[in-house]
Amino acid sequence: MADKKLVNEVGNYVVRERFWDRVNELSALTNLIDEGQHVSIIAQRRVGKTSLMWETADQIKDRFYCVMVDVQDASTPADAIVSLCMATKRFPALWACTLHMLSTLMPGGPDTTIAIPEDELRIKLRSVLGGDWKSGADNLLDHLASADMRVVVFIDELPILINRVLRKSDRKVSSEGRAGAELFLSWLRAASLRHKGHIVFVVAGSIGLGPVLKMAGLSATMTTFTPFELGAWDSETAKGCLDSLAANYGISFQMGATDKVIERLGSCIPHHVQMCFSHIRADASSRKTSLITQADVERVYLASMLRVRGHLELSHMEERLRLVLDADDVELVTELLCEAALGRLDDEAARFLSARSPREGTPVGERLSNLLGLLEHDGYVERRRDRYVFVSNLLKDWWRACYGKIYVPVRRRTEGAK
Repeated sequence: MADKKLVNEVGNYVVRERFWDRVNELSALTNLIDEGQHVSIIAQRRVGKTSLMWETADQIKDRFYCVMVDVQDASTPADAIVSLCMATKRFPALWACTLHMLSTLMPGGPDTTIAIPEDELRIKLRSVLGGDWKSGADNLLDHLASADMRVVVFIDELPILINRVLRKSDRKVSSEGRAGAELFLSWLRAASLRHKGHIVFVVAGSIGLGPVLKMAGLSATMTTFTPFELGAWDSETAKGCLDSLAANYGISFQMGATDKVIERLGSCIPHHVQMCFSHIRADASSRKTSLITQADVERVYLASMLRVRGHLELSHMEERLRLVLDADDVELVTELLCEAALGRLDDEAARFLSARSPREGTPVGERLSNLLGLLEHDGYVERRRDRYVFVSNLLKDWWRACYGKIYVPVRRRTEGAK
C-alpha cells in the first residue's frame, strides 16, 4: 500500500479506495460471517466500526444480501423494524419480502405501497407495526431467510436505541424501559437462533453495548453474539496512512514529522489521524508550502487541533456519555476524567469523588466499577499499574483545554483540608 494515494475523509464512513488497511480485520470478520456467526463489534469511539461494516458488505456483496440498518434515530423497537424494512429496498428480492409482510398487515395489500413516497411509507409502517412490531418483524425475517442468498443484517448504533428504550425523560432506567429493552433484545436473540445459517446479524455502535447491558442487568440477552474487538491502528499503519494522504495532496513529511503526529495523538485512532492531517494540510496551504516539519506538526497540534474544532469533538464525546448515563453519573464521570487529565485518578481519588456525589441505594464500589468499566470499554481510559490514564493523548489534551481552568485535582483539595 506504500504507493497508494488516499483521499482525506473526516467524519463519514469510508469504503473501497478511501478505506485504509484493516486487511486482517476484514478477513476475520468475513470468516465469522461465512461461518454463520452473529457478531458484536467491540471498540472505542472513532476507530472505524461503521466503515468496517460497509467495507465488509462491499466485499461480500456477491455472496450475501447485506442490509445496512442505522438505528441512531430510532426510539422504539418498532422504529428499528421500520428501518430494517426500508433498508431492504436496495434489493428487489428482499423488498418483495417486505411487501409480502406488509400485505398481511395493510388493507389493500402490497399494491397500496407502490406510489407512496418513502417518508409517508415510513410513517405508515410505524403506525402498522407500532402495536405489534414483533409479529411483523418475525414475518419479515421468515421471508428474508428464504431468499436466494444468505442475508447479513448490519445494525449500527444499536446501543443508542437500547438506551432510549431503557431511559425515561429524566434519563433514569425505568422498570418499563428495562422490560421494553429486554423484549427487543430477547427477540433479537431468538431470531439469531431461529434463522442461523440463513441470516447473520452484525451489531455495533459508537457507545459500548456491553456496559449498557451490564448496568441494566441484560447481559445474558447477547450470549449468541461473538465479540469482535476492533482496535486503533498501530503506529506503522498510521504513518502509512499519513504518507498516502500526503502523496495525494502533493505534501511531504520531513523525517520524524509523522513520528511527531503519532507521539502527539498517543493512540492512532483512524478518525484522529485523518483529522490531524486535515489540520496539517490546511496549515500548509495557508503558508504555501509542501514540506511538513516536526515543528509544523507541534504548532498545528497546539494552535489548531486543541481550539474550536477540537472542543466540538470533545463535546461530541461528552454527548455520547450522556446517552448512557443519567445526570448524576455524568457529573461523576466528568470529574473522574478531569482527575485523569489534570491529577491522578487512582482508587483513592475515585472514592473521594464518588463520596462527593453519592447515589442512594447503590454501593460506592459497584457504582465506580460500572462507571470505570464503561470508560475503559469505550476507550476513554485504561488501567496502568495503580491508576487510570487516558488512552488518547489528544483526548486528554482536549479535556485539559476544556476543564483546566475550573477543575481542582483531588490532591490539592485534600491538602487544603489538612
